[in-house]
Amino acid sequence: MSDIKINFAVIHELVKTQHKDIQPSIIRKLPLDPNNTTVNKVVNEVTSVYGRKQNSAHYGVFSNSKDRGLFPESFHKYAVLQSTTSDDFMTISRAVMENLFEKAEKITPASGGYLLFSDYEVSGNRFFMIAMIKSREGFRLSANLEPEELLELDLTKLNQAARINIKKYHSHRTIPLPERQEINYLSFVSPSSTQSAAGYFVTALGCAKGTASALATKTLIKESSVFFANTPQISKFKSQFREDLIEYLNKKKPGDSIRLSEIENLARKYIPSEIKDQADKIAEEFIEYLNGDEHAIPVEFPISHSTLQKFTHVSYKDESLQIKFEKLSFSDDPNASIYFDQKSKKLTFNKLPQALEELLESELAQQKSEKSAIKK
Repeated sequence: MSDIKINFAVIHELVKTQHKDIQPSIIRKLPLDPNNTTVNKVVNEVTSVYGRKQNSAHYGVFSNSKDRGLFPESFHKYAVLQSTTSDDFMTISRAVMENLFEKAEKITPASGGYLLFSDYEVSGNRFFMIAMIKSREGFRLSANLEPEELLELDLTKLNQAARINIKKYHSHRTIPLPERQEINYLSFVSPSSTQSAAGYFVTALGCAKGTASALATKTLIKESSVFFANTPQISKFKSQFREDLIEYLNKKKPGDSIRLSEIENLARKYIPSEIKDQADKIAEEFIEYLNGDEHAIPVEFPISHSTLQKFTHVSYKDESLQIKFEKLSFSDDPNASIYFDQKSKKLTFNKLPQALEELLESELAQQKSEKSAIKK
């Protein structure tokens, strides 16, 4: 990820142990210094693991249901500010902590953690991120070289997180309604079920999975090929992988989901055995490339067969002609099932199915019969 510019950052603590009563949250009064080296390291490490294999993200928007909570409205007020101050940032962070407290309080198995809030910019985009980080015990050596206990943040695994692309949020509000479903401005890392012990996080923030199946299907096919082409170890398998991917997608029925974990397994088939020691790294980079904010392919999403057909079929329709055929059957090779002669501008169908031959013969016979009747 490119270097990020931190506008604001703060860490609060939601104090909740599983199966025990929740305790008052620990809230900082002031934001952290964005120029502090350690603060920069924490924010950079959290953003760098967001969207990776162990922290794959769902993409969506704010829920429209009545029980979506207060955060969507709070965020809207924050996002439309012409000039955001540290007080504005602290106000919304405290509001989120209140929402999380109310939700977690009602769920006995729920647990708390440290909440990192950050308003930052990277590659021309501004983000608002909330990430729950757990602590882990470790050891360090004192000045006398004696081991002593150490409590540190585990920045390798996001327990739960949500991130909003503010630019996409504004676009979603201004574009025509039919196009809005293809823009997912927020993402979240969380257990799949909002009924789980950890699901209160998604519920408190009013997150809902998006329905941008057409864009996700299109991006998956195109960007998978780009990744293969740009990865030297597997670039020569780009065409074979694309064919396998199309075949995998074609087997999906309407309503079925595409899972990035299954796409990863498909890609692993094309990592040569002689570099098996690099397999995990390549696979993780592949998922990060697809699931990251730039391409925003959800970890799971419903397939769009209408989009898939644009990659698998040639279609044309006017007042007098309607034609549709598979791209794999089409070529400028005279032996192809569907042959296009570019010089004569003629399209030839070879190896017709018997049922179609019979249909065409029947149609010709009927036409001849009608012409004979007219002459008489």
